[in-house]
Amino acid sequence: MEDVCVGLGRVLGLAGHDLTRVRITMDGVELEIDWARTSEATPVRVEGPVSTRNDGEEEPRSDTHTVRSPLVGTFYSAPEPGAEPFIKNGQHVEKGDTLAIVEAMKLMNHVAATVSGTIVEVHAQDGQPVEYDQPLVTLSPDSTV
Repeated sequence: MEDVCVGLGRVLGLAGHDLTRVRITMDGVELEIDWARTSEATPVRVEGPVSTRNDGEEEPRSDTHTVRSPLVGTFYSAPEPGAEPFIKNGQHVEKGDTLAIVEAMKLMNHVAATVSGTIVEVHAQDGQPVEYDQPLVTLSPDSTV
């Protein structure tokens, strides 16, 4: 039976994501598997909403722009563990640049800058759970003059 289980493990590893049923009966033991695997994490670009809402936090400065989490998930400051972070305090970013990733349900949602400017503060730490509309990054927008 052990050889069958090892062989079955290899077959299941090669079967892909859409395996829906395998049934094996041997020596009075029945094994049935019926599932669809989830797909690999797929990056999705989401522009973070900008809000001046004040839910008990400090009054935002009028000369800053706050990028908030577009969804509940886990905040990541870099594209992968050990990599350089997307942004640092004092760094200049352009509209559309990735500021961070919020992972939700194995989807990596890129949070993009909605304006060009200089990073004033990164509010979340790498690996930290974040809530919908939670401030992630504050930046000082470029002047439009």
